[in-house]
Order: sequence, then structure tokens, then C-alpha cells
Amino acid sequence: MGETKPEIIIENGRPVIKCPHCGRNTPLDSVICVKCGRVVRRVTGKLPFDTWKCHICGEERPDERISVVTKPLVINGQTVGDQNIRYCNDRPACIEGAKEFSFFKEVMK
Repeated sequence: MGETKPEIIIENGRPVIKCPHCGRNTPLDSVICVKCGRVVRRVTGKLPFDTWKCHICGEERPDERISVVTKPLVINGQTVGDQNIRYCNDRPACIEGAKEFSFFKEVMK
């Protein structure tokens, strides 16, 4: 008998799991549905994302080949938030590119 895979959706900008039993949205790191108490996913040691897109080269890569650097977002000399930049951890060009990359180059002057 096959196991029902939970559907991953984005709710309020965050990924959540839709319980395959009752339909309630449950936090992505949950194993048990907060409403019905049934198992929504099996624990495998990894999040259900297999690949990520590199912000530097744009290529979709396996999870273990992507790293993230967090940089402050500074506007007019004030830190107003952070930006998380994904890069290929096995490609020198992406590693170097992540050092200079910003989603907001025009406002970081």
C-alpha cells in the first residue's frame, strides 16, 4: 500500500505541509499534524527539498552543493534587515560571486 506524500505549499511567505489526512496546513518541520494528530511525513533527516537554485550562477543544484551566506541589508547607513544568498559551495566562481552579491545593489550605496 503506497504512502500519501504531503503537499508543500507557501503560506505567508513560508513553506508549510498540507496534511494529506485532514487538509490543515502544518509547519514544515512537523512530523504530526497539529489538528488530527496523524503522521504528515516520515523523518528522513532532511527537509523535503532536494535542490536549490544558486543565486550566483542560476543553476538548480543538489542540497549538499548549496551553501548560504547571510549579509546585512544596509540603507543610508542603517541595517534594516538581512539577505540570505545561496551559492554553489563547490564552484570557485560562485563562492567568490557570493562575496559581492546583493539583491539590493542599488540601495546599498
